[in-house]
Amino acid sequence: PRLLPRLRHFSTSGPDPCTYNILIRACSLNNNDLAHARKLFDEMLTLGVRPTQVTFGTLINMLCKDPHLNLREAFSVKEDMERVFKLKPNVFVYTNLIKAVCEVGDFDCAFRLKDEMVRNNLRLDVVVYNTLTSAVFKAGKKGLGYRILEEMKSGGVKPDAVTCNVLIGEFCREGNLVEAYRVLDDGVEGVKPDVFGYNVVIGWLCKEGKWREADDLFRDMPRRQCVPDVVTYRTVFD
Repeated sequence: PRLLPRLRHFSTSGPDPCTYNILIRACSLNNNDLAHARKLFDEMLTLGVRPTQVTFGTLINMLCKDPHLNLREAFSVKEDMERVFKLKPNVFVYTNLIKAVCEVGDFDCAFRLKDEMVRNNLRLDVVVYNTLTSAVFKAGKKGLGYRILEEMKSGGVKPDAVTCNVLIGEFCREGNLVEAYRVLDDGVEGVKPDVFGYNVVIGWLCKEGKWREADDLFRDMPRRQCVPDVVTYRTVFD
C-alpha cells in the first residue's frame, strides 16, 4: 500500500491490472482481508484499470470462504463480471461458488452452476465432482452421490486421492468397514487414497472404541507406503 502511490514515478502508465491482482491476492493471504480487497477493487475502477478474470476469481474466492455471510455478494460479483465487464467466469470461479453453495446446503444451485459450466463449454474437472459428491454424501443423499460418480466416470474424468477419501468417508458414516478397507487396499481405478483417508478410518475406529484395529492400521501405514501425519498421531494419542 505504501508503494502503490509512488508507482507513477517509475512508470508513466501507473499500476496495471497485474499490480492490483497481486495486491488483492495478498489480501486473500492476509487473513482474507475483504475490506482492503474491496478498497483496491474500487480504486482500480476509479483509475480506469480494467479488472481481469484473475481479479474477479480472487474476489469471489475470498467471498466464498464465508458463504453464510458473503454468498449473495459473491454472486453479485459474478454477475458484474459477466454483465458489466463481459468476462466469462472460469473453472476456478465456478468451483468456488459450487463449494460455497454446497456448504450452505443449496444443492439445486450447485447443480445449476454445474450445468452452466457445461453450457459455457467449461470442462468439469475432478475437483468439481469431488465437491459435489462429498456434499451430497454428507447430506445423506447416497444415491445421488453415486450417480455423480458414475457421471464423472462416463465423462472420462479420472478420480484422484480425494475421490477415494470421499468414498471412505461415506463408508465410515454407513459403518461399512469392509468397503472402507477395500478402498484403502485397492483405491479407485488404480488411484490410492492419501493420509487423509487413513485418518478418516482411524478416527472412525477410535470413535467406535475399536482401539486395537485403529492401532493395527496405524502401525501398518508404513507398509502401505503412507506416512502418518500430525493428525494421525493426534487421533491415536487422543
